[in-house]
Amino acid sequence: MSTIPLSKPTKNLSRDLSDAVIMAEILKIYYPRYVDLHNYVPANSITTKKENWQILNRKVLRKIDMKLTKDIINQLANCYPGAAENMLLELRKKVLQGSDDLLRNDKENDSIEDDKIDVDNIKTTISEKSISSTVDEVTLKTLDLENVTKASRTQTTSENINEDDPNVFHAFVELTRKLQELDNIISSLNHKIAYLENTIKP
Repeated sequence: MSTIPLSKPTKNLSRDLSDAVIMAEILKIYYPRYVDLHNYVPANSITTKKENWQILNRKVLRKIDMKLTKDIINQLANCYPGAAENMLLELRKKVLQGSDDLLRNDKENDSIEDDKIDVDNIKTTISEKSISSTVDEVTLKTLDLENVTKASRTQTTSENINEDDPNVFHAFVELTRKLQELDNIISSLNHKIAYLENTIKP
């Protein structure tokens, strides 16, 4: 209590906490999004004190699983001995429990993040290996096609083609068409290799 900045010093807990204003100030520190201090006005009358506690109970305590009964509210408003102290002890337990939960959640989140990083690294490694393997495969196919094309061209130019023979001419045209198809395939594979190499560059 001595380390918490309050609107007034506390000398008698039962009396000073009876109107719920100081309790609202304490809760504001630990649960700021739930507490609007302007809802709680300093009071001397029992009726106003109860109203303050009822508002605090409905807007704050219920949300943090510390809902008060009517009897406890009546005890707090009437400065019942020990009521304020018990209230502060319950709040302390709640705050400490919340700190433990946050710490545990942080550790769990860190563990999850580490797992995500490991999975991402594995996926990246697999992806790079897959791309590298694909590049090697495409390169081998390209080399095979180039060798076939060169061999076919050499064989064609080395043979004496009799243009008067329809069969020979037809075979020549067919071979030329196939060579053109092979050229197109090689060109397409070269483009794929270039794309894949650019993809795996850092």
